[in-house]
Amino acid sequence: MVNNSLLEIKIVESLSSNRVGLTISEIARIVGVSRNTVAKYLQTLEAKGEVVHKRVASAKLFYLSSRVKETRLIDLFRTPMVVINNNLEIIISNRAFHLFVELIDHEIHGKRITKIIETEENMSFYRIVEEMIKGKKKNANVRISFGNEQYAVNLVPVVLKNGQTGLSILFDILC
Repeated sequence: MVNNSLLEIKIVESLSSNRVGLTISEIARIVGVSRNTVAKYLQTLEAKGEVVHKRVASAKLFYLSSRVKETRLIDLFRTPMVVINNNLEIIISNRAFHLFVELIDHEIHGKRITKIIETEENMSFYRIVEEMIKGKKKNANVRISFGNEQYAVNLVPVVLKNGQTGLSILFDILC
């Protein structure tokens, strides 16, 4: 059974990769669930303002809404991305990151990045992250392993709403 939030993410991803709109049946085929399940999720996404539909003859075509909530601007990036605070806790993550680690918001937010991406070979990565949070380094590009893949990771210091230091972490798969 597919996790509810991950299914919502997969539906949005299918719509974002198709600008001409998709029917419920097409979305169901892409994400691998029933038409009824997709219809239920599309209703929720429409109520949230994330999806709109247009009637074309007897079909309803669904599209991503052209209006983006400011809290979800980060989802426009297809690169997995998180923002961590000075305790290394994830405070913001995009949908691409959720798919990357196969977890949903409440399983990620407030958790230390070291608990979400756990591997011994990434210890030097975590040392660099800690140095950057403390202001000892300005910018860094490093490589890490996650699953069976290698990633180039771009680390960018940020200032959080509360004035504390934080760090944006962007993951790019290496071919």
